Amino acid sequence: MRNKSKRDEKQEFLDEIISSKRVPSRFELMQMYRMEKDKDSCIRWSLAKALVNRYAPESEAMLRRMACDKDGLVRIEAIDSLCIGREEATLLLLRRKMRQADDYLERGYAVLSYFDVWLNRYGYRRESMSRYLKSVEGLYAQEEHLWVLAMYERNRYFAGEKEALQKLKAILLDKGINDYYVLRAVISVMEEMMNVFNKDKIKEILKEFLDREPAGLQGVKAEAEKVLESEAIVGVLFLDNKNTGLSQVLESIGNFRMDDMQILFASAGIMPGAEIESEVVELMKQREGVDLREEQYPKPVMNAHWYDFIVSVGIKICEEDYSFQRIIHMFENTDETMLDMVSAEQMVGKVADYIWDTYSKYLGK
Repeated sequence: MRNKSKRDEKQEFLDEIISSKRVPSRFELMQMYRMEKDKDSCIRWSLAKALVNRYAPESEAMLRRMACDKDGLVRIEAIDSLCIGREEATLLLLRRKMRQADDYLERGYAVLSYFDVWLNRYGYRRESMSRYLKSVEGLYAQEEHLWVLAMYERNRYFAGEKEALQKLKAILLDKGINDYYVLRAVISVMEEMMNVFNKDKIKEILKEFLDREPAGLQGVKAEAEKVLESEAIVGVLFLDNKNTGLSQVLESIGNFRMDDMQILFASAGIMPGAEIESEVVELMKQREGVDLREEQYPKPVMNAHWYDFIVSVGIKICEEDYSFQRIIHMFENTDETMLDMVSAEQMVGKVADYIWDTYSKYLGK
């Protein structure tokens, strides 16, 4: 049996991080950074894809450079992974891609990541979204490719422009549009937009689409049917100050113990620390048999549009700062360093019960 080449070792290393979706350690990040100039474009593509699993300023800077790689697939993957970014330089790069890139895929993924970086940098508030819409107004008006326009409509919807859903509906129901990739993109965007509060409206549009009969759309119709059969997931974010203790435990317990519910839990910190507290890591190893550092890491609020509810833990938050979400205040006075597993489990249960009791008419079929 021949020995593995260095190229194979690098590929397996990156593939494992990608397939497991685990958080690479800081030491592993250093290993990854040495692959930026690898001669093999497949290694560079995998690197761009793997870097999204953990934010670091060095990763963001590297992804900006990789977004200008000589290989088109590497550029697209790097642009997509820049969704974790938060620096002004990233917004400037993505804006240039939105305006100048010849490849519509580059423009489209730049549109998506520009919105995510804007959220990460400026927050998900009415005022911030108004400025976002103003910043892309000209680029949106000049874009002609329907695939890219679907990405703009996705962002506009999350920014509060609800008529964007009607723009997507018009593309989907236009019998003159039979481009598989465009229609598939619209369905994918609608699936991402779907939540417990708008699911009926989106599913009605998809039902109308399924009444279309032009040839060659069977594959797209299958995608629409999958979305129709799915249930919207409730996104819940536990938000505290450092995201190194209790909020990490709440996220982990919620996703391990509540995996039969329609709720996906996450956590973040206003001013996140460097690493999860060692006591938290040991506690979760003993109780759940998992290394929390491979699943999670301290981070600020990212991709805020994913969450329907924000639970403040040990902090008081202004509802105007999260004007697109529903705020749950019941744990504002809880100590975020508290590591009582029984109490943490009860907290997760109370949040789930509150959501089900208060919003039951939106949940279920």
